[in-house]
Amino acid sequence: FKSLLFLAAGSIMHALSGEINMKKMGGLRKYLPLTYPTFLIGAIAIAGVPFFSGFFSKDAILTKAFAQGQYSAFYYFIWGLGIMGAVLTAFYMFRLVFLTFHGEERLDPEVKKHIHESPKVMTIPLVILAFFSVGAGYIGLPVVLGKKLNFFGKFLEPVIKEVQEIHLSIQTEWMLIAIASVVAFLGIFIAYVFYIKSPLIPRNLATRFPGIYKLMFNKYYVDEIYNAVFVKPTIKGSEIIYNNFDLKVIDGGVNGAATATGFAGKILSYFQSGLIKDYALIFLLGVIIFLAYLLF
Repeated sequence: FKSLLFLAAGSIMHALSGEINMKKMGGLRKYLPLTYPTFLIGAIAIAGVPFFSGFFSKDAILTKAFAQGQYSAFYYFIWGLGIMGAVLTAFYMFRLVFLTFHGEERLDPEVKKHIHESPKVMTIPLVILAFFSVGAGYIGLPVVLGKKLNFFGKFLEPVIKEVQEIHLSIQTEWMLIAIASVVAFLGIFIAYVFYIKSPLIPRNLATRFPGIYKLMFNKYYVDEIYNAVFVKPTIKGSEIIYNNFDLKVIDGGVNGAATATGFAGKILSYFQSGLIKDYALIFLLGVIIFLAYLLF
């Protein structure tokens, strides 16, 4: 489903002549009859709605984290973070769906004039991926539904060493499945209220809590922190290495060798004048030096 969402996002950009700002979209479902349902399926799957592939993988991760809590209470905290992440995932994905495909149109007139569904070379892969986003999860159903239905697990049994698993009661597993289902629908419902039913709520919250809004709008300043901690020191270090090592050592060595070769060639050129008298003089000096070496 992630591949589906990436490709569907590309289909939207193609349809809107490269536009990527959701604030300039809205109401696209009637213009994109194939991209919309496939994107919706991908969003439902990644949100973890029951019976879609993302639900089974999410449920397996959350169940394993909860089960490990029998060894350490820290894993219950990890499970809680997973639940929060599941709510936020469903919320932001359907925020994307509602702002892009639903509500009033916010298209630029020139973009709207040329809007079109993507060609088959782009939409056919979306349909194929949408099919697997719905059905792929059924090859690895939870054990609580019956071990025989876990086809993927049975397929891997011959090549994966069996590990000691922590077994939960049937009631606990069903409770975890119910919680995972509820949080998915909760995230979708919040997005629906915020962006379809009462679209003024986000603006009112931003006005009421400007500090929190600014923090979230700037993505918790992760990019700025990353830039200050990693990017700028790396650039500064690269400049120091370039100015002191590349220019002085590497370039200096190469250019120094070239200069020395040129200087040596210039000196030797005096002995290659083409005049016989110069060659005779050099020959005589060589003989004198050789004889002096032999005698002394």
